[in-house]
Amino acid sequence: MSNLLVILEEENGKLSSFSKEALSLGYQLSQKNNLTLNACVFTHKSSWTDECKSFNISKLFVIEGLSKYSQDGYIFGIKQVIDNLKPIIILSGSTDHSREYIPKLAVQIDGNISSEVMKVEFDNEKIFIQRPMFTGKVIQEVELINPPFVLLLKPKSFLISPFTQNEPEIAKISVDQIDTRALVKDILQSVSQKIDLLSANIIISGGRGMGGAENYKILEELAGHLGAAVGASRAAVDAGWRPHSDQVGQTGKIVSPTLYIACGISGAIQHIVGIQNSKYILAINKDPDAPIFKKADYGIVEDLFKVVPALIEEVKKLKIN
Repeated sequence: MSNLLVILEEENGKLSSFSKEALSLGYQLSQKNNLTLNACVFTHKSSWTDECKSFNISKLFVIEGLSKYSQDGYIFGIKQVIDNLKPIIILSGSTDHSREYIPKLAVQIDGNISSEVMKVEFDNEKIFIQRPMFTGKVIQEVELINPPFVLLLKPKSFLISPFTQNEPEIAKISVDQIDTRALVKDILQSVSQKIDLLSANIIISGGRGMGGAENYKILEELAGHLGAAVGASRAAVDAGWRPHSDQVGQTGKIVSPTLYIACGISGAIQHIVGIQNSKYILAINKDPDAPIFKKADYGIVEDLFKVVPALIEEVKKLKIN
């Protein structure tokens, strides 16, 4: 029986939503094609094992020895797992880390790699995938031959569907820091635990209409009540009001939340490209001719500094009741 490997990552101390998507896809492919589902992880926690039980994983490889992310270390550890399993398919969510090290890993194992994959079918040792091209304007259909197939999955493209309870076998692999050419000594990040734009179900973004960095506090407050992420348009980032990591759009992050709330954003084409995969778009802008209204499912023509505080108060009432 051939093997399938899912590479797992953590998100705020838990198994990431990207990894759960990959596990769900891995389970479906393994059931339809008589494959054995396996996974590997770099930070082993008991809660992870419990979560993995729901996806019928046969063996969970725990790669030990790395206290922090290291490109060489991750590649060295995963190659040991691959040498052990000889998997025909390797799946991973598309994250900042995986987009860096997995292409290099694929080259070293002579793998057939494709990124931003949003649909997968496997039949008779061939894989058929779909992926967006030209900023989502077209969907490319590709047939891949010659395994192993290394697929980076587009976030929020696959349903998270646990299926069964199974205690995975735990196998440990050790990676020594000496195996890495570069050592990550520390990772600096904001004290606040921001919700990642790529995984957020709700995103509230501000544009030029915010008027300044200090005014984003009302978006932060609304986001806190809704469990949302806060984003920004390119104009706001260029003005220095928000960091580039918050930028949504063609030159920032392509997002796909359930709800996208655009506050004071006119709707330039590069921004529309970044939000067109949202299920619902709510636009708040005092200019009735703003292009964003052509894309929005719902629109409010009003000053955002009147609307957002009103939304905050209504959300507070709902939470109380």
